[in-house]
Amino acid sequence: MRRFLLLTALLACGFPAIAHLLGSKVPLAQAQNSSPASTSSEKLPDFVAQNNPCVDQPRTFKELAAAFENGRRPLASDITGTWVAIGSLNDPPPQSEFPQVRNLNCAGEKRGNKFEFVLVANGYSVELHAVGMYCPQKVRMVPDHDGSVDFPEVSFGGDGAPDTYRCRLTKRATLACMIGTFAGEEFKKMTAEKEQIYEAPCP
Repeated sequence: MRRFLLLTALLACGFPAIAHLLGSKVPLAQAQNSSPASTSSEKLPDFVAQNNPCVDQPRTFKELAAAFENGRRPLASDITGTWVAIGSLNDPPPQSEFPQVRNLNCAGEKRGNKFEFVLVANGYSVELHAVGMYCPQKVRMVPDHDGSVDFPEVSFGGDGAPDTYRCRLTKRATLACMIGTFAGEEFKKMTAEKEQIYEAPCP
């Protein structure tokens, strides 16, 4: 659950970056973003929590988990296209050191003119573009026995274990993804111009 952990840690400490997942240790290097593309010197602005949800969008982790439970396994044809993160939510345990995350934007979570997290899919083959990644990452979604598709081995760098996203197509035609037990992310299929997609410079 590294993206949520990075976000919560950064919010708690005041570091300027995005991340989402509750549960693993993230190095400071991950909280520092260089240029969004190897050909550009542009720097991303500091992370600012967003609160512009869609009218019918889940606003809590519990609501997102319910949308996931009521969803179905997406077909490869359903997945094909560009998906932009519109909601990042968690529900940390009461004694957790991490704050609750609630980041919502119906038009796509953004940092300046860049989307925070974009999935570019050709069937179940997916390329991940996320602020905080060292390089764009290619994964393959795998149908599981629980009515979901999983894409494992999602790495945001650092020493922690890679994350696994379990996703279902919701009744609103969004993609609800559970990351571990206490965190989730929602994606909406939409057009994303090339200049809006974060291209992590590879080492």
